[in-house]
Amino acid sequence: MDIQGHRGCRGLMPENTIPAMLHAIDLGVQTLEFDVVITGDREVLVSHEPWMSHKICLDKDGKALRRQDELSYHNIYNMSLFEAQKYDCGSTVNPDFPDQKNIKLSKPEFYELIQTCEEYVRSKRGKPIYYNIEIKSTAEGEGIFHPEVDEFCQIVVFALEGVLPWERVTIQSFDTRALKYIHKKYPAIRLAYLLESWNVSLLEDEITALGFTPQILSPYFRILDESIVKKAHELNMKVIPWTINTAEDMESMADMGVDGIITDYPDRALELFDKYNDWEKE
Repeated sequence: MDIQGHRGCRGLMPENTIPAMLHAIDLGVQTLEFDVVITGDREVLVSHEPWMSHKICLDKDGKALRRQDELSYHNIYNMSLFEAQKYDCGSTVNPDFPDQKNIKLSKPEFYELIQTCEEYVRSKRGKPIYYNIEIKSTAEGEGIFHPEVDEFCQIVVFALEGVLPWERVTIQSFDTRALKYIHKKYPAIRLAYLLESWNVSLLEDEITALGFTPQILSPYFRILDESIVKKAHELNMKVIPWTINTAEDMESMADMGVDGIITDYPDRALELFDKYNDWEKE
């Protein structure tokens, strides 16, 4: 069971930050899951939204952001990396995650996050960490919140080349254009097809429309059932659903035979599956 720390460990630490990744490593996750966007100077920034969210960020003076200003005044694609990192995206209390520890933090640059995690694992003589990186592109966002999808993908791949071995990298996206581009140009890169809603009886049609079979199917866990897991496995895809946060739902996913889960609370998942292992031994 591949336990993936969603945005590091969003339930425990500010999302998509270096401390969230390091804490997830300390907990024992195998894979760090996070999102990337592109700044105006074509740097890769770790962020879920291509703007500064009023829910989790303060401006450079520590003042709250207004929701109505996010898309215009706080668009990351209109900022340099230096400007983007002036925002504090760790101090704000996120009401959805009451256990989250709040620290003054900026959104990290992609290379900095990777290098810090790699050095941290080496210092602990731990097993190599895997990375599941989501490209946050949409057709509607091109030229507004990010470059054209081909350029977006190329910037991310260039940022990874020579930094990590490809066998420890997965690139995931809801955007089939991104998946198709990377598959065609870089067939050695492992890909995960993210899905939020669909007609679950049409899995083979979805894959036919994509034009190739990705290594991983990653659906929203609420739309998943055992028959889909079985069909995906028959198509030689692993199934890693998102975002599962309760023990009950984690057990349900395990019973369906999924290959991993993405969770905001990797501590809960690791504790649960340690118990599963103990039961199996008995």
